[in-house]
Amino acid sequence: MGEKKFKMQTFARKVMELSKHQNHFRRDVLYVGLCVPPQSAIPAISRGLEGSLRDAAKQLGVTAEVTTDEGACQMQQQQRPHRAVHLLTGFGIFVITVLVAYGTGYDAFRRLQKHEVPVETKRTRFLLCFSLIANFKKLCAISCSEAHSEFQAIQGFRTVTACIFMLPHVFMALVIGPIRNPEWVEKSYLNIFWASIYSSSVYLAVFFCISGFLLSYLFLREMDGRPVFKLSDFFVVVIQRYVRLTPVYAVVIAFVTSWYIHMGEGPMWNTLIGTEVEDCRRHWWINLLYFNNYFELEEMCMPPTWYVAADFQCHIVSLLLLILVWKHHWCAKSVLA
Repeated sequence: MGEKKFKMQTFARKVMELSKHQNHFRRDVLYVGLCVPPQSAIPAISRGLEGSLRDAAKQLGVTAEVTTDEGACQMQQQQRPHRAVHLLTGFGIFVITVLVAYGTGYDAFRRLQKHEVPVETKRTRFLLCFSLIANFKKLCAISCSEAHSEFQAIQGFRTVTACIFMLPHVFMALVIGPIRNPEWVEKSYLNIFWASIYSSSVYLAVFFCISGFLLSYLFLREMDGRPVFKLSDFFVVVIQRYVRLTPVYAVVIAFVTSWYIHMGEGPMWNTLIGTEVEDCRRHWWINLLYFNNYFELEEMCMPPTWYVAADFQCHIVSLLLLILVWKHHWCAKSVLA
C-alpha cells in the first residue's frame, strides 16, 4: 500500500512539473462536463465534486479545488435574446445579398447579350460593383502597369508571407478548446515545419518590410515632378484606405456582435464564443478606429484583427515619414536610421 501511494505521489509530481513548461498543456487542470437537472444549484454541485475528489487528492499528495463557470452552463433549447443590432445586421446582410444577386445577374445578362460596352449610367456602374463575375475577373486580372511588372516576384512573396502568418491564428482556433491529443501539439514545437509556422512574427516583419518598400516606391513615383504635397492629399490617402478597409470589417464586427452566438451551442460555446461576442459588444468602436492593438488587450474584439490595426497604423506612419523625407532631404538619414 505504501509503495502504491509513493508511486501515485511521484506521478503527481511529474504531472505538476510537466504542466509548468510553457509549451505544454496543463495536466493539473481537468475540465469536466456534467449533465444535471435545470434546477440544480451550482454551489452545491461544486461542494459535491470537491468532496469526492478530496480523498483521491490526499493519496496523491496534492490538493484539489473545484471551480464552476456558470456562464458555461447551457440548457436544452436555450433561448437567446435578440436585440436591435440583430435586426440591423440581418437587414444589412440581406440588402448586400440582394445587390450581389442582382448585380451578378445583370452582369451575366449583359455578357450573354455581348454588350461589352463601357457602362454609362451611375446606376449600372453601382450594380456592377456587386457583380461576382466582374469582381472575380478583377481579382484574376494581371496588371500590365510598369510598377506591377517590375515587382511581380516581390508581390508574390508578399502574398505568400501573408498566407503564412494567418496559419497560426487558424491553428490557435483549433487547439484553444479541449483536444484529444495534446501531446501532438506539444511535440509540434520541436518539428521544424510547425516551428516555422508558429514563428509568424518573422513573416509578419517581412510582410511589413515589403509593404513599406512598395509604398515608398509608389509614393516617390507619384511625387516625381510634383512641386508640392498638400496636407489635404495626405488626408485623402488616409480616408481612401479607411474606406477601403472598413465596410467589410464593419460587417464582420456586426455579425460577431449579433448572430455569431446563435451559430452553435455546446459545453464550450459560451466560454469561447460567448466571451468574444461580449468583448465585441463592448469594444467594437475601438476596432473601427483601428486602435484595438493598444487598448483593452485582455478583452480585444476578434483578437486576430490586431494585424489590421497594425497595418493601418504603419501605413499612416510610413506615409508621414515619406512626406518628411521628401520635403526635407537632409533629415532622411536621421529618419531612416
